[in-house]
Amino acid sequence: MTMVLSSTSIIFISIILISLFFTSSAQTCSNHTFTSKRVFTSCQDLPYLNAHLHWTYFKSSKQAKIAFRVQHTPNGWTAWAINLNRRAMVGSQALLAFRDSKGRMSAYTTLITGYNPSMQPRKLQFRVSKLSADSGLILFFHILASNFNISPARTCSNHKFTAKRVYSSCQDLPHLSAHLHWTYNSSTGQAQIAYRARQGPSGWVAWAINPNQIGMVGSEALVAFHNSNGSMAVYPTMITSYSPSMLPGDLSFQVSGLTAEYSNNEITIYSVVGPFAGGSLVNQVWQAGSLVLDDIPQMHSVSQQNLQSTGELDFLSG
Repeated sequence: MTMVLSSTSIIFISIILISLFFTSSAQTCSNHTFTSKRVFTSCQDLPYLNAHLHWTYFKSSKQAKIAFRVQHTPNGWTAWAINLNRRAMVGSQALLAFRDSKGRMSAYTTLITGYNPSMQPRKLQFRVSKLSADSGLILFFHILASNFNISPARTCSNHKFTAKRVYSSCQDLPHLSAHLHWTYNSSTGQAQIAYRARQGPSGWVAWAINPNQIGMVGSEALVAFHNSNGSMAVYPTMITSYSPSMLPGDLSFQVSGLTAEYSNNEITIYSVVGPFAGGSLVNQVWQAGSLVLDDIPQMHSVSQQNLQSTGELDFLSG
């Protein structure tokens, strides 16, 4: 099957939480009438590309009946996707619709493995059934929500580390499903830290301190990922620009006991850091990317979550 993508093609990758299926509110999408007398109990007007999501969730079977519709060009294509690991395009699992060279409607599933994906048919990690598309490029399908392994929200204080590690303080960071745990020694000015963040096996995570300002550029980071031989790599690196080398380098503060592990779709970085020039109050930055090439972490997404992953931290007060 061959598909030609034009410059007018449209894609909408909708990264959702399964809780979406349990809640709804009055939306203008509720005025839409589908062909074939299809009816859905809930809907959401998505914020971009004039797109709309309609669904009915069946609690007993844990299935969702879904319709995705979006404004499109006659020769374009549309897609709706779920990313099980993060809010990003790369790593998402998509349902795609377009009109083929013979004018027939085509719909199938595909994996978005990079910024230039093949867009060829691929199986997804979750079950999709009754997939179809009408002449308006509206996708109709069913998905099994139990495949998403949704669990109750957990705070950092509930987490149990391997090797019986224990920390006196922790913070659930507001973005990128990340958490920081630490024990601060006020006499030495050093912090024993564990930074953990949700990540797939091919991605990377980093936690950093910026000695001068709140922001990414100028920060001094600890980065971890799976290297090409499959083992965990972890080292310090300087973020000197918006396109840093991500190569190992010395930091302005001491780093010792640096290790990393991967478990349950999380990368955890362990280290002892400090003392810091500003004492216990620091500017922290945390980040995650989905791609590592030749053992070098590549550019992360520029989503709102990635751009807002900064803040102040006082190791004494939290």
